[in-house]
Amino acid sequence: MVFVIDDVILAPFKLFTQVLEKIRDIAYVETYDLEGVKLEMEANEELYETGEITREEYEKRKSELMKKLERAERLEEALKEDRELYETGKITKEEFERRRSDTIDKLGRAERPKKERRTRKWR
Repeated sequence: MVFVIDDVILAPFKLFTQVLEKIRDIAYVETYDLEGVKLEMEANEELYETGEITREEYEKRKSELMKKLERAERLEEALKEDRELYETGKITKEEFERRRSDTIDKLGRAERPKKERRTRKWR
């Protein structure tokens, strides 16, 4: 009986968490779309060549896009095997999405800067 009450009370929070995770996954995949990043790099180069941006702006944006390209390539490589399993019917769509979410979570954690450990000074 207690577990049923817990499930009823926590259900909205679990659903909300699942929705946020889904939004995060979609945003991450769209942000680090390999072809999209390559198109952004071409557009940046074109803007520089036509004189619409300065060399400094071009170099800064190029550096940002190179980092973004590296992340996109890591994501693509990490999802490659799971995508093949899904396309051949060896795993379900739900399993593929769960694995993709786990992979995105791992990549996201790897990109976050590690916090410095604070030590307390005793007087």
